Amino acid sequence: LSGWSYRRTAALLQVSPMTVQRRLKQGLAQMRAALLNADAFSTLSCQPRSHRAPSVAPAC
Repeated sequence: LSGWSYRRTAALLQVSPMTVQRRLKQGLAQMRAALLNADAFSTLSCQPRSHRAPSVAPAC
């Protein structure tokens, strides 16, 4: 649903736009926490950190 408005997404999912906004914020918070935990775990390992690959998305 990338690029869709909350209202359009809500109509598709048959929920309110506020529910869409709340679920989006919750999902982003969960992703952020998972990435932070994964990064913290990799810093604890004894292996050298690999370099991050360039983004596949244009303009990133």
